[in-house]
Amino acid sequence: AAEAAGAEILLNTHGDSIARGEDGSIQGVYATEKDGSILKINAKAVIVATGGFLDNEELMREMGFDPEYTHA
Repeated sequence: AAEAAGAEILLNTHGDSIARGEDGSIQGVYATEKDGSILKINAKAVIVATGGFLDNEELMREMGFDPEYTHA
């Protein structure tokens, strides 16, 4: 369904960090492919779904997320 909607599936690729604009807005992510090359993936929205993240407000703030606007 995701591919049918236009999503590109990247296998053997892991997310490394959030890509931000000069104003601090989230613009996508940086990722590393299996061969070691770095990608910048532009996105309108980024969902961080790593598990165990919501209970650590300090880490959330460090990563640029406001815990007031997150949902467990």
